Formats: sequence, structure tokens, C-alpha cells
Amino acid sequence: MKTGLLKLTSKPYRASYFSKLLLRVMLKNEGIKNWKTVEIQKDANYKPFIKGDINFNISHSNNMVLCVVDKNNSLGVDIEEIREVPKDIFDMIFCKRELELYKNVTKEQFCKIWTIKEAYSKYLSLGLNYDFTKIDTTLLNYKKNIIQWIEEGYICSIYSDIKKEINITRYKEDEILKYYD
Repeated sequence: MKTGLLKLTSKPYRASYFSKLLLRVMLKNEGIKNWKTVEIQKDANYKPFIKGDINFNISHSNNMVLCVVDKNNSLGVDIEEIREVPKDIFDMIFCKRELELYKNVTKEQFCKIWTIKEAYSKYLSLGLNYDFTKIDTTLLNYKKNIIQWIEEGYICSIYSDIKKEINITRYKEDEILKYYD
């Protein structure tokens, strides 16, 4: 499972643009010959995919972009900056069991739970329109399917069919842009 992490030095609004460039660089590094022109399609729930054996997922938050590419392994990813979250939105995110367990969570714990829910919903191809209260993180098999770590004040989560060792490559904007010269 190849994982790319890009820290932007320019404006965060460029994260969407750079996430597409990062994906293409990672496809090149996977040996995809037409990496610059590969057609990215969307399924019925708007999850992007590439025909063939390559699975990928992308997430960005402020000035960080997370992209994971894997052959033959479905996945979903999320990255979120660790920040204070208003407790009045907990009932829109947590199921009943979680509300009881997590009523006094720290901002870091909240972001860990949130990124698991988002990565899992993206893995299922449900996206952000899914009712997150239907995902009970206390029942998900963390050890088998979740990879999670903290990177420079961000929580990164990957949910996949099979938990594999990840190989993280950290990029800078200029390193990504050099592929397009």
C-alpha cells in the first residue's frame, strides 16, 4: 500500500488541485504507463476510481493532502487537522453507544473517531452524505482494517480490505510539480 503525504506551502485552496497531481505521481511510481492521462471515473456514489487493478483514495485538510494507492485492495482514507470541535454536533456524528463513551473526548480523540468514520464511509463508497451515526466505531475491527497515525498535527486514517504495511512518501509542492515540466 503506497501512501503519499503532501504538505502544501501555498494556499490551502490549492489542495484539490495538488491532490490530483499527487495521485498521478503516485500512479507513475506504481508503474502505470499512462499516469498523466489515465481516466479517473466515478461510481454511482461519486467515489473516484480507475478501471483495472488500481484502487486509490484521496483526502485533504487545510494544507495537507493524503493519497493512498493499492492494487486489488479497496480502501478509504481521511485526514483532518486536530482542532477543537463544538460538542453540539456530537449527536450528528456519534451513535448512541459512542455518545455515552465519548462525551468527554479530547479534540485529538474526536478527530481519530471522525477520520475512521469518514475513511470507512469512503471505503464503502458512501461518502460524506452517509449518516455517520450509523457507523459504530466501537464495533469496527480496528486491528484488522484500520491504520491510523498523527502527522504534524493531523490525524490520518486508512480503512482497507486487508491491513498492510504502509510505505509513506512525503512530498513537497516543488517535487510534485517537477513531474509536469
